Order: sequence, then C-alpha cells, then structure tokens
Amino acid sequence: ADIVGLQEVTVPLLAQIQHHPNIQQKYILSGLAEKKKKKKICGDYCVMPYGQLILSKLPIQKAEIKIFKGSGIKRMLACHVWQPDKIITEKSPEKLNSAAAKLIVINLHLQAGLEAGHTMARVRQLHAVREYANSKDHKNHPLVILGDFNFGDGDPEDIQHNALDFHTSSSGGDDGDDG
Repeated sequence: ADIVGLQEVTVPLLAQIQHHPNIQQKYILSGLAEKKKKKKICGDYCVMPYGQLILSKLPIQKAEIKIFKGSGIKRMLACHVWQPDKIITEKSPEKLNSAAAKLIVINLHLQAGLEAGHTMARVRQLHAVREYANSKDHKNHPLVILGDFNFGDGDPEDIQHNALDFHTSSSGGDDGDDG
C-alpha cells in the first residue's frame, strides 16, 4: 500500500514501527514529518496515550493534528502528501511545491459507544472533518478519509438510516463532480 492509516497506536507500538527495517526503508511516518520543523507537533504527542499514524510511500509535505472539541483525546491527523502523477510529471521543485500537487489524507478516530450522546459526538466530529476539508486551503484538493469510525455493529438498516452522506453534505447537495 502507498498510504496506511493506523489508529490506537501507543508509544511502544510507535517505537516498534519506527525501528522496523521494512517500514524504515519504504515509508515516511507522519509523526516524523513535522518534528524537524516544529516542536513535537506530532511524534509522541499524536500517540499519547494512543493516537493515529499515517505511513506514506509518497512524500509528506505537512502533518497536522486537530483534536475534536469536547472529546478528550479523539482527533484527526491530516497529512498533505504529493500526488503520484505530479511527482512523475513535474520535474522542477518549484512546480512540485504548487498547491496542485497536494493530496490530503485524513486519518481519524471517532468517539466510540452506541449511546445517543456518543452518536451525536461522532456526528459533530464528522462535521469538524467536513469543515476542515471545505476550508479554503483544502477544498480544491483530492481527499482521502480513513480511520476508525466507531459506527458499531448495528443492523445494516440502522446503519443506512443513520448514515451521513459526506459528499452531499460537503458539496452543498448538488450532484456535480466538484465536491
């Protein structure tokens, strides 16, 4: 896989991942992408006490964490990675640094629990993801969302009834291909 999203990563697991020879050779870890530029924007912080990690074979331009309001430690990890076709076709670094080269990968871990309060927390968290994706810095870029959605093991009818159509809600309800 070119991009792998992990949830519930602990500090000991992060250490194992960082020192695994195959991972060292093939992947960039999201926790290390920003650590050199800023003080612990990720690294151990994004796995304390547990959290998300993105492993990418594609270069990571930026990694950022957004903690969901009122959720304690539930958060999303967003990485801006270079699109493979842009890496191949764009030879000059100044063109590669253009905004068009960016693919946004969001790895999230939503609130667990089947109680009504937890369901509403997940809905609020998904709205926060949508708000992030629709911000002026992100809305014109391809987006991949992965993670632990914690929707439970309900009957398929229940899941369908309670579903949130992310595309429709993020594109303003039209059926165009630009959302």
